[in-house]
Amino acid sequence: MVKHILVFTRYFAPVYEASGPIQSIVGMANALSDRYRFSVVTSAYDPRKPKTYGEVEPDTWQDYQGIRIYYASHGNRGWGDMRARIKESNPDILYSQSFFDPIFTGLPLALVQFGAVSKIPRLIAPRGELNLGALAISAGRKKIYLALMKHVLLGRGAQIHTTSDVEMTSAVNLLGLPVERVHVANNIKA
Repeated sequence: MVKHILVFTRYFAPVYEASGPIQSIVGMANALSDRYRFSVVTSAYDPRKPKTYGEVEPDTWQDYQGIRIYYASHGNRGWGDMRARIKESNPDILYSQSFFDPIFTGLPLALVQFGAVSKIPRLIAPRGELNLGALAISAGRKKIYLALMKHVLLGRGAQIHTTSDVEMTSAVNLLGLPVERVHVANNIKA
């Protein structure tokens, strides 16, 4: 039986400025298509421009290379909106493609942790955000968010997906997670 992974990420195709994480998701979806189907909830906006991507229609599900995508407008990223996306997708796994994104990581984790949606296994990919250099940028805000994630949002079931042993060690040390909840898997190129 094919399982369903619902990915939350701030940017997705057709954005190319954030191409590494985008290509990783597309690569994962292609490589694992015999066992998993993927849906993505993402922003409808270009990261450097206030307008939507040219070829997407905000607030509707669309298809991109066999991946179902919901491009959320600014007005459709709240508690109820994200809850609706999770409920209508009925995923087996929630996958967040960031650690410090309050909307596309924090909100879905909070929905599960506080019982607004059923308990779904959660997998978070920090994408280098837990490395010391990245943590030094906006360190004060990240320290508060890190404490919140560590004590509230990660809960008992969340797992971490890292792409290197160094990143895995950072995740274990910073979050105090047992090593069996932190997994190393290389990026898969599209």
